[in-house]
Amino acid sequence: MQKRCILCADPDPELRSNLGFLLAGENCVLEAAAGGATLLTQLRRSTDLVILPQQLPDMSGFDACTALRRQSGLIRKRRFKGKFNTPLLWHTRKTGKLKEFSMEYSEIEKITRLVAEAIASQSPAEVTTGFQVPVGVSARHVHLTQADVETLFGKGYQLTKKKELMGGQFASNELVTIVGLKLRAIENVRILGPVRKASQVEVSATDAVKLGIKVPVRDSGDIKGSAPIALVGPCGAIYLKEGCIVAKRHIHMSPDDARRANVKDGDIVSVKVDNERATTFNNVTIRVDPSFTLEMHIDTDEANAARISTGMKATIVNN
Repeated sequence: MQKRCILCADPDPELRSNLGFLLAGENCVLEAAAGGATLLTQLRRSTDLVILPQQLPDMSGFDACTALRRQSGLIRKRRFKGKFNTPLLWHTRKTGKLKEFSMEYSEIEKITRLVAEAIASQSPAEVTTGFQVPVGVSARHVHLTQADVETLFGKGYQLTKKKELMGGQFASNELVTIVGLKLRAIENVRILGPVRKASQVEVSATDAVKLGIKVPVRDSGDIKGSAPIALVGPCGAIYLKEGCIVAKRHIHMSPDDARRANVKDGDIVSVKVDNERATTFNNVTIRVDPSFTLEMHIDTDEANAARISTGMKATIVNN
């Protein structure tokens, strides 16, 4: 599948770095433009989205927008046949000072959500299989070994059950704080039981930005070479040299569900949600096990961008 090209003219290196990281999992590549003049020379038909700030080093965002639209028209008229109308995302800074490149976390999060929405709205037409799957939105959570449970909560401690989940898992009553680089932390992260052979932390890409760590997109359990993270409990703390991931979106199915959907364990499919955002998710992994209940799992970033809530229906396409 061809990657989406996003051209970012924002002078903030942290914003460009975070956006590039957050959107890499959405099959997008971020290209940087040093200013308005550079932006115009880099614009091409394959550009899917342009991000403009209120002020660039060499011109205002308004002037850049005007020039960009003029350039788009010339490209359409002289070089290509058919429609060419590159979408724009224009944002402003709280400070309004060009030399202050540091942005608040909330601003980066908002821009990321807007970019994801703009990209999602450009999804191509698909052929549907008609097989529908309920969606479950998965928040950040932790899996622990028994040894790590005892370090965090005390010797001999056992996780207590709050809610039953599929496949013999459960949401526990126990919560921990996860800590990234520069002591950036997220509190009240729930532990899922039962205990595992290796401890693992699953976060969203936006959580990773807040924590200040680069987290790979992985299947659950695939933690080799993943991001380091620390966990703090009421009785102690642990440091994982690897174990923090952004979970790859997936669908849990029983063997009967898999037969009806004409898929098998390990297949990669696309899934469409028909709401006001009309979003299609690609690279969705099929997981089949007799203990599974039919449900697609996406994280909070994906759900927020597409305005999806737990219980909504999605349809498998192009499997």
